[in-house]
Amino acid sequence: MKQKVYITKYAFSSGILECEMDVDLETKSCYGKPDGFAFATGFYGNDFHLTKEDAINDFEKRKEKKIISLEKQIVKMKRLSFGNR
Repeated sequence: MKQKVYITKYAFSSGILECEMDVDLETKSCYGKPDGFAFATGFYGNDFHLTKEDAINDFEKRKEKKIISLEKQIVKMKRLSFGNR
């Protein structure tokens, strides 16, 4: 059944995408051609949401996880040293 969904899979590069897709609640999946996509594709699990609020909450979780990951990378980079400098 076609329904409005909010796609968060590409939120860092494209923002939260809002589009009409065929949704299967049993498999927690949706399929269709979002605007800007060259062809139809599927999204599964937490890559899409049925409400804007859920999509925003998922984005905030993804953002916090990414910030923590980047902070760890910064610490590793600062520890790097080559030679006796």
